[in-house]
Amino acid sequence: MLANQKLEKDSQTKMQEIRRNMKKLDADFHQLLAELGLTSEQVHDFSEQMDAFIENPDHFSSPIWEKLLEEKKSLDEQVAINLANITDPIKTQKSFFEQGSIKPHWIFVR
Repeated sequence: MLANQKLEKDSQTKMQEIRRNMKKLDADFHQLLAELGLTSEQVHDFSEQMDAFIENPDHFSSPIWEKLLEEKKSLDEQVAINLANITDPIKTQKSFFEQGSIKPHWIFVR
């Protein structure tokens, strides 16, 4: 139980740190938009226009389009691998205890 409490506290601390970083990034983003004289709606509209442009193979020559498709496939594979490699520390700890090789009085260390 003590390990679970420590893990939960560490998780909450990390979540608070992530929230602070997200707030800072959001503030920096809005400051940059203000410096450039843009609104978030303008950036969103431009992003949608670029997405539509990139999805149309008529805008690119055949070799460049093939290269773009290869790069997209490669990035999608990397994301899938990274997501698959995310470990759940609570699940890992439980599996160690269930195997019986880790005694309950031992402290879980990652």
